[in-house]
Amino acid sequence: LKIPHEIKEGLSAIQDDLRKKLPGEIRWVKPRGMHLTLKFLGNIEEGMVEEVAAALERASEGHSAMTLVPEGLGCFPSPKRPRVVWVGLTGDVNGLVALQKSVEESLVPLGFQPEKKGFHPHLTLGRGKRSGGSWAKWLGRIDAPVLGGFDVSEVVLYKSDLKPQGAIYTRLAVAPLEARGEG
Repeated sequence: LKIPHEIKEGLSAIQDDLRKKLPGEIRWVKPRGMHLTLKFLGNIEEGMVEEVAAALERASEGHSAMTLVPEGLGCFPSPKRPRVVWVGLTGDVNGLVALQKSVEESLVPLGFQPEKKGFHPHLTLGRGKRSGGSWAKWLGRIDAPVLGGFDVSEVVLYKSDLKPQGAIYTRLAVAPLEARGEG
């Protein structure tokens, strides 16, 4: 899902605050590339893009646009072994979880297996440079500002190209969600 520019600016400010407290500990995600992943597909053949786009269209049917609110800091897989630092999401999380489940189910016939781990809605801020870094203890001491909500009205299929300066994301297809009140 696309993240609006003003939310990315707020996430960047959180990164700046964390960067001061955790110098050299984390590789930060570039704000321009921030998004909310519903399903990571890995490498797919170019010929499958249309099939995946059609599956996303089917998955989006019956799901209404929603409002999400970035709020709170956390890490994966656990505070004792942190590897990823993230901002959580509140708002219409039930709608988001239902949408993610529909996306998973719509892609199974194309050969994409459902994730074994449960879906945990979050926006990744960065990844630890080494396993078990000491930075997770700081997360509980940092007040992450509430950035305000943002509306989600479409599911986007992105292609990512990994470059030395970070991933470059290109939109390949868009599946609209229903306007509120239509679903």
